[in-house]
Parts: sequence; C-alpha cells; structure tokens
Amino acid sequence: MCLPACTDGYFYMYARVIDTRTILNIIDFPLLIKSGISIDIFPLVYLGNTVDEAQKIMNESYYEQKKRIKNMISEKKTSNEIFRNIRMLWDKLEKKNYQDCKYCGNVFGPYGYKEILQSEIFSEKR
Repeated sequence: MCLPACTDGYFYMYARVIDTRTILNIIDFPLLIKSGISIDIFPLVYLGNTVDEAQKIMNESYYEQKKRIKNMISEKKTSNEIFRNIRMLWDKLEKKNYQDCKYCGNVFGPYGYKEILQSEIFSEKR
C-alpha cells in the first residue's frame, strides 16, 4: 500500500493499494514507484453544514494546496519538501470528522462539486 507523505516516490494525496505482482505502464503520468494494477482509496473529509460552505472549503483550502503540491512535483522539489506539504494538508483534513457535519466529500477527485455528498449516506444509522 502507498500512503501520502509516507511512501518514498509516491506523491499523490490519497492512498493506493497496488498489486506488485503485476506491471502497469503509465505513459501520460509515470509514477516514481514500481506500479502494478491498483485501487485508489479516496478519503471522505469534513466539508461543513451547507452546500455553500462545502464549496468554499473545497475551493479555498484543498484546490490551492493540491495545486501547490503538483507544482512542487513538476519543479522537482525534494521528497522531504513535498512530503512536508502533503503532511500539512493531511493534518488539516484529519482535524474534523466527516460524520460531524452535514456534508462531506472527496476533495482529491476529478469531479469537483459533484463529489460533495451528504454525510448521512455513510452512516449506519440510516
């Protein structure tokens, strides 16, 4: 398993389970680690109690952080510098439980506001 800010050469901001018995050749965006067939694990994070608040949190907090980290990767900053920024983002994400608000979501996915969801759908108390 590859974890953000923990696995050498892995600079994504979500976890990935990789079957290292297989080989995956990614041409468009090669990984710096040996990669096989994999499953991405996107975390659900706290996004607030209104749709407006959720959109604001996604815009102001996470998109800017992701953009900065991607720029650091393209500028070939050191792993330690990149990991430090990823860790700061994760520390921010882990401060609040997504079940303690009305809206949660996946801030690392490609679908933007479509990834804002009502937290209750992930509750066992439905």
